[in-house]
Amino acid sequence: MRIKLFIGTVIQNSHQGVYKNSVYANGRCLHMPVKTVDTSPLTITDHRLVLLAVVAFLSINTTSGLTIDIYTGNDSVAFEWMREYAEDHKFSCQTADCDLWTLIADKATGQHLKLIFHDSTSTLTGIPRMERKSL
Repeated sequence: MRIKLFIGTVIQNSHQGVYKNSVYANGRCLHMPVKTVDTSPLTITDHRLVLLAVVAFLSINTTSGLTIDIYTGNDSVAFEWMREYAEDHKFSCQTADCDLWTLIADKATGQHLKLIFHDSTSTLTGIPRMERKSL
């Protein structure tokens, strides 16, 4: 089975941000509640918000063997998974938020999930950007 996960993010200030997941599967769309993230005293980044949104979705997913297309518009996230991890099954020591990447990789492996992160060149990455205005 193949599903689409759309992630919209907004940074509110240097320590807070919000994200919203929308899932499209079997001709239906499910909009999940907006989640506020407080990272005090650390600085929040769009990169971390995106990964937190993926972790949140994977933590409630109970279906194994899925292919999940993930649309965020964050090119570095797409590069890190589709190039670094896919080719070497590990991340560079300079990759941001390795703690979250480890959780994502472990969940994907454990549940036999195929994750496909799309960069900003995909037409559908505009959907999370449009949703940002509604957060």
